[in-house]
Amino acid sequence: MNETVEQPPRPPRALVATNHLYLLMVVGLATTLMLQSMRVFIGYMVFVIDQANRVELAITVFSTFGAIALGGVLLKTVRFRRTLIIGAFLFGIARLGLQFLEIPEARLILGAVAMVAWGWLMLAIFRHWRESAAIGVGFGIALDLVIRIAGGTRDLPWNPAEIEHLVTVILVVGMLVGVAGIRGLHVQQLPEYSTRSVWSLAAFGPGIALYFIVTGNLGRAQVATGLDFPEAAFLLALGTALGLRFSIFAGDFLPSSNTGRVTTGPLIIAILLAIGLFLIGQGGIVAAPGLILASAAGVVLLGFAVAGRASTDETEPPLLHLTLAFTGGMLLKIGLLFLYYMYSGLPLFLGVIAGAFVLLAIPAGVPDTSRPIHQPRAVLIGAGVMAGALALVTAWQLLSFQEAEVGPPAEEQITVMTYNIQNGFDLDNRFDLEAIAKTIEDEDADVVVIQEIGRGWLVTVDLDQVTWLSNRLDMPYVYGTNSDDGLWGNAIFTRLPILESAATQYSDTDNLKRGAIEVAVETDSGPVWIYGTHLDNPSDADEVRFSQGREFLAFWGEKHPGMVLGDFNAEPDDPLLAEFDDAGLRDLGLDLPDGAFTTPSGRRIDYILATSDLELIDIHITEVWTSDHLPVIATVSLPDVD
Repeated sequence: MNETVEQPPRPPRALVATNHLYLLMVVGLATTLMLQSMRVFIGYMVFVIDQANRVELAITVFSTFGAIALGGVLLKTVRFRRTLIIGAFLFGIARLGLQFLEIPEARLILGAVAMVAWGWLMLAIFRHWRESAAIGVGFGIALDLVIRIAGGTRDLPWNPAEIEHLVTVILVVGMLVGVAGIRGLHVQQLPEYSTRSVWSLAAFGPGIALYFIVTGNLGRAQVATGLDFPEAAFLLALGTALGLRFSIFAGDFLPSSNTGRVTTGPLIIAILLAIGLFLIGQGGIVAAPGLILASAAGVVLLGFAVAGRASTDETEPPLLHLTLAFTGGMLLKIGLLFLYYMYSGLPLFLGVIAGAFVLLAIPAGVPDTSRPIHQPRAVLIGAGVMAGALALVTAWQLLSFQEAEVGPPAEEQITVMTYNIQNGFDLDNRFDLEAIAKTIEDEDADVVVIQEIGRGWLVTVDLDQVTWLSNRLDMPYVYGTNSDDGLWGNAIFTRLPILESAATQYSDTDNLKRGAIEVAVETDSGPVWIYGTHLDNPSDADEVRFSQGREFLAFWGEKHPGMVLGDFNAEPDDPLLAEFDDAGLRDLGLDLPDGAFTTPSGRRIDYILATSDLELIDIHITEVWTSDHLPVIATVSLPDVD
């Protein structure tokens, strides 16, 4: 006679609902805090280690994300609850450290700890609560967007002010409270998952990479559509809210199957994602619906990948499968991002990232949203709160946003400034865009030409520095991309009326791609042509710089009166400067004192050149190391009116 195995009592429905809310709180807040931590870790890794040391960079980043696999060891040895507590505690402490400490090396280490500990926390949750976690991930993405829209694309760790500190503490404490709340949940009564379905967790990494690059990138939304920040933010907010709402009811609308085959539901969402990305790539007005479609589909498909599809036919897959799937996806993400940025945002690698996300996610199927664990009413309330928050911050930006004011034309003279801002990092590798803004503000130049400025590159802290500086300085801008994705390049800020503008990308390059930008500003003497450029930097790239110089001269076209400002990565005795001089662009820096320099190594590689019809009044270099370059400022008199 077979003995009946007594099963542990199923927790009351109210307890399930309560714990589900705790799960939403933990996963949502952990996702938001993870996105913030990754921006800090990746940004500081590039500058503390130096982007030129690519082998060391690769070792650092792959060992960090590979250490997530240790969470599987913890689950095997100290079990679920201790792994949950260890991961949450270490993650919370590391994230608080990122907020309150500004030492670059400390931030790099804390960022690495945060990423590993977050991975352990999520592995513990994915072990038993994948469907609930899927909804929580969507909440976390929406909250991340709320924070960055409210901050004008500036995330909490990049703004060491009291309100940002307070919000960070609230997020961390909320996550820890949620962890304490779910410790007592009867994990034995939750759904089991098929072995095949568990591998869809590998899509989490590429899905987050796509969020950083496109579907959550406020800078890219502006570049693609040509809209101002509030309107572009509205498009992403609308798409994210729709995606969060739809993902809750996906099982009610999309076809699903438990036959073991790939269902058509995820395929439908994947096709919509592809259409959205295609429209974004076209730019202009068609990019607007593309942003809504891609951001919505991205949230839904990421939810599918995390939720998987429960099965009553198979036992729970081995812990090893879960660990390898999640860790492998994170390693794949970082490898794809590494290639994407190494090749200056080449569209091919964006396609590879999107393809990896889709191919890994679609086998998951559509989760069954009818299970009691979902408690639709509670989830709908949460979704409504997040949608309301997105609507509020977007409306606030739409109502409060003011374009920088254009001033009158220049009269008798014009002051210009060239500044390589190293993406906001100072000489000690500390990110401080406010210090950059103060340096520019103190010079009170009519025209400021900036090199190395990002509009949403993860490796340059994922901040739209152009929009932020324009708002901070109250100066209109013209932006010219160097990278293929349009998110890294040169910018010209000026209060003078802008009559024309243009940009070009050089065909020859040895490192990151480079380009030039042109504006014609209005003066009482007529238009003055201002150019900004940044030539290639490797020490042995003389031929490449010479080729770029020739391309620039063709772009200039001998327009008078004109000035060329930028980082040439060449010293005054370089043949490149002689080429410019022969073309009629003289180096105003020859009037600087002997031994003048613009880099810590004592080299002068930042220049202001001018045509002969502009007479030099003053030129100086301000010795303030808010970047790894010093700014050069010159004042010239304008030609007499005929």
